[in-house]
Amino acid sequence: MKLFCNKKTYSDGGYGWVVVLCAFCIGFITDGISFAFGILLVELLDVFEQGRAPTLAIGAVMSGMMYCIGPLSGALCTKYGYRAIAVSGSIISTVGFVIGSFSSNILHLCLSYGFLGGTGFGLMYLSANVCMMHHFKERQAIANGLAMCGSGAGAFAFNHLTNFLLESFGWRGTLLLTGGIVLNGVVFGLLLLQPTTANEDLLSDPNTAGKLNIKEETGQCSKPLRAIKTFCEQTFKEILFKDISCFIFFVSVFLYSFGRDVPFSLIPDQVTELGMSTTQAAWLISVAGITNTVSRAGFGWIGYRQCIKRMVLLEILTFLLGISTGLSFLFISFETKLLYMSMYGIFTGGYNSLRRIVLADIFGMEMLDKSFGLMMLIIAIADAVSTPSLGWLFDKTGNYNMSFIVTGAVFIFGGILMLIPRIL
Repeated sequence: MKLFCNKKTYSDGGYGWVVVLCAFCIGFITDGISFAFGILLVELLDVFEQGRAPTLAIGAVMSGMMYCIGPLSGALCTKYGYRAIAVSGSIISTVGFVIGSFSSNILHLCLSYGFLGGTGFGLMYLSANVCMMHHFKERQAIANGLAMCGSGAGAFAFNHLTNFLLESFGWRGTLLLTGGIVLNGVVFGLLLLQPTTANEDLLSDPNTAGKLNIKEETGQCSKPLRAIKTFCEQTFKEILFKDISCFIFFVSVFLYSFGRDVPFSLIPDQVTELGMSTTQAAWLISVAGITNTVSRAGFGWIGYRQCIKRMVLLEILTFLLGISTGLSFLFISFETKLLYMSMYGIFTGGYNSLRRIVLADIFGMEMLDKSFGLMMLIIAIADAVSTPSLGWLFDKTGNYNMSFIVTGAVFIFGGILMLIPRIL
């Protein structure tokens, strides 16, 4: 099967840059709102007075669903196309935020803001990013780096915006207005067009048609549930359990994902406990967003160099992230926290920019939908258990010191694991 592997199926420019812009904007919205949960957390802790673990579960459900929906989103994109899935995701998330603004307890917020909001974000995120990568081959690393800058830019913008909205309209008004912003994803979703030649190859290749359950004699697809079931079965069989190296790689992705959102979620509450203001907390997250954006673009360009070993860079970045995070509890002033968040933004930005390219290197473009979807599912599982468990550590110890020590250790172990598949 040579789907998307022939050079003529890539535009390597042209309309592909429009898709890059759409992926940037969708990442700006989805990741920006997700990373701003730490600011919202401080408000919700005062409103519901339920402790860190259950309140952090709201953000964990959103982040978890955003990535858990990955394999299903990949199957739906194969079935219905990227535009339809991205638009549907935007509408689902908007509904979730609107309903969430009327919530009366944490469970309601988990179901609306968390479950519906995260599900819609996942549909938007995967469709935009996979569509973008199908437009490029030679310049894929650069396009990927630019598209991923949306996440860092969103982290910078939405933390200040969320802080302003909370002060002006309260948390209910903030959710309602944020839902209006999410609805703009409909516009960006409508612009997600695949390369024309890629669609023609998809329909003309009998092996590919069989893989995707396309009936050549009628030009119609089989039942959606059967297509999704087949897609998911092939994903686990052909990717996760392909060989031991692939399995270990995804385990290391899980460990990285366990800790990647911890500073965004916990730093605002930690620094307010240390006596800093919510404005200072917003600036700490925003600085991480700025350095994250610059890092994504920079490492996207670095990953474009043929002489660069991308897996080695991932290992180095993971080790540095583990060391800095494990020692971050020692930084108790605003200036030292600023330094840590700057390093955190650089290391995570570089890792996220390179990881997607490494995924394409390992499994090839013809398996990108499935491998990307599986990676999102693994990230979802990590997100679902990380922040609530670390919030539980706060409830037991009375501070976040142990939470950051554990997170740093997990990063370092993930980096060690990444050595194994490279050796194998």
